[in-house]
Amino acid sequence: MALFLLLTLGLVGCSNSSGGPTDGAESSANIIESALAAIGGAASSSEGALGPTALHALSSCLFSSVRSACSSGVDTLTWNGCSVGILATLSGSWVETWSSNPTCDLTSNGNTVTRTSTGQTLSLYSGAYFTMNTTAHTAYDGTSIPNTGVVVTMTNTGTSARTVNITGLRKKFTGKYGGVLFDHSMVTPTPLTVVGTRALGTRAVSGSVTVYHNLAKYIADQTFSAVTWGSPTCCYPTSGTIAATLTGSVTGTRSLNFAPGATTCGTATFTDTDSSTKSVVLTMCE
Repeated sequence: MALFLLLTLGLVGCSNSSGGPTDGAESSANIIESALAAIGGAASSSEGALGPTALHALSSCLFSSVRSACSSGVDTLTWNGCSVGILATLSGSWVETWSSNPTCDLTSNGNTVTRTSTGQTLSLYSGAYFTMNTTAHTAYDGTSIPNTGVVVTMTNTGTSARTVNITGLRKKFTGKYGGVLFDHSMVTPTPLTVVGTRALGTRAVSGSVTVYHNLAKYIADQTFSAVTWGSPTCCYPTSGTIAATLTGSVTGTRSLNFAPGATTCGTATFTDTDSSTKSVVLTMCE
């Protein structure tokens, strides 16, 4: 079962030479991909035996090694500085609270799991680091983000259909010299719908996610349209589109389009507000 991991080893391009935030095409694509990564992680974490067993193909972070026993419907994942790939280590913890006390599973319709964290840190060997948590905070425009975490609800065990409700999630990337390169707050206005599993190549996500870009001071309302993980060996979508409507310091629309077919794993076409397009290499996988 996968948990929320921000594996973003190539995001240093989100800053300018002085270490401050920018809003270039790379940064713009990243704010869409940040939401994609969170949704992918939440979906994986609800797939039980069909979910990934490690955070990364080269990872020593095995869920079976860090998850505590279920006690009164609660378990804890405590990362122990394990290696994620060859460039990073993971620390911090998450608490999983299950409605299916004492079994801690999603085997019946209506079962839920709520995941919260006071802090998870992915430390890169370069000195930069990513943090993620579900603590209460305020977005740049004054919006209050609660500390109630991410809730997954099983709606149909026969089709592996469930909903994902991000009530509050924050992701930050800090460079090796201490400058914050991005700061994203994330919520789902209404729960997203997830059907199928990645292991079977059938996972599809539909719905919307709102991301507050707290440094550049704009909001991206993102619509997921049939975003599908079509390959068991790929942790990125292979078809579908995410379209973002921007308000605040930046306006217009942007999108990521995932070309169909597993051979395109890890790439997408990014369309910016001026209708220009470019191929981007995806770097966030949860």
